Amino acid sequence: MRRVLDRNGRLALSVWNNVGIYNTAEADFSDVEVSVSRINVHLPQIDQFVLEHLAATPVASALEAVDAEARRKIGASAREQLQHYADGDGITYPEETHVLTARRK
Repeated sequence: MRRVLDRNGRLALSVWNNVGIYNTAEADFSDVEVSVSRINVHLPQIDQFVLEHLAATPVASALEAVDAEARRKIGASAREQLQHYADGDGITYPEETHVLTARRK
């Protein structure tokens, strides 16, 4: 990442696990800051959304290969498991990410 940045170029990372010591030792960066961001993620009609999401991932061909009933069951399973987060037009759930920013020296 550092190699492709211009001098004084900015780097921003979103790390979905704990920060750890590694992120504080990025090679030849200055002004390293790590913060935790808490957001609410809203997804529309989760049973349809999960199928559209999976269709854009490496499992797309496997999803396309199953019949319509199997796809319906996948969507229904996601809706059932996330029912606790249901709101008027989909689901909204809390998410937390660690955001790292740094400047190339």
